[in-house]
Amino acid sequence: MDTWNFLKFWSSGYPSVLKVFEYGGYDKILPREENWFKALELTPFDKVKVVVLGQDPYPTKGMAHGLAFSVQPHIKTLPPSLRNILKEYQSDLGYPQPRSGDLREWAERGVLLWNTILTLEEGKPLSHAGIGWEKLTYEIIKALAERKVAFLLMGRKAQEYAAACGDSPVIAVPHPSPLSKGFSGSKPFSQANKELEKLGVEPVNWRLS
Repeated sequence: MDTWNFLKFWSSGYPSVLKVFEYGGYDKILPREENWFKALELTPFDKVKVVVLGQDPYPTKGMAHGLAFSVQPHIKTLPPSLRNILKEYQSDLGYPQPRSGDLREWAERGVLLWNTILTLEEGKPLSHAGIGWEKLTYEIIKALAERKVAFLLMGRKAQEYAAACGDSPVIAVPHPSPLSKGFSGSKPFSQANKELEKLGVEPVNWRLS
C-alpha cells in the first residue's frame, strides 16, 4: 500500500474515522479491519487503469473482503448485484461464467475496486456514511484524475463523484442491484476498454478464471 502513502487522508482524515470506532460495536464492523484497504494493497497507484466505484460493502458477514462488488472465493450464493455484474460480463465480453465471485484478478490487473464508503455495521447499509471515508474516496479520485485512467461509476452514490474525475473518461451506469434498472446491456467493461484505447493505454484483460 506504500504507493498510496502520499494521500493527506492518512494524517488528517483517518484518525477521525478511527475515533468513531472507539465507542463500541467493533465486532459488528464489516469487512474485517485487515481488509479495509485491500483494494489499495492489490492495485498500486501507478498501475491503476480503471476505477470501478461502488457504494459500500456487502452487509452480510463473511462476504465483503475489501474489494467493491467482490466476495470471498468460498461464497457459493452470490449477492444479487454481483450476479448481475457477472451476467453483464458474460453478455458484454462473451466470456464464460467464472468459478467464483472473487474479483481479485481484476484488482491485480489495474482495476481499482473501490467503494465510496469502506465499512458498515453488519446488516445496516450506509451506516458508516459521513464518518470520513468519503474524504479518502475524493482524494483518490482527484489523484487518479491527473493520470490516464477511466472511471466506471456504478450507481447514484458513485456518480456523485463524477465532477472529481476532471477531464478523465467517465462511464456512468446504473447500480447493478436488481432494485435499479438499466444496468443490463450497459456494456461497462467494453466501454472502459474503448476509453483506455483512446488514452493510449493497454485495455484491461477482464477475463476471470
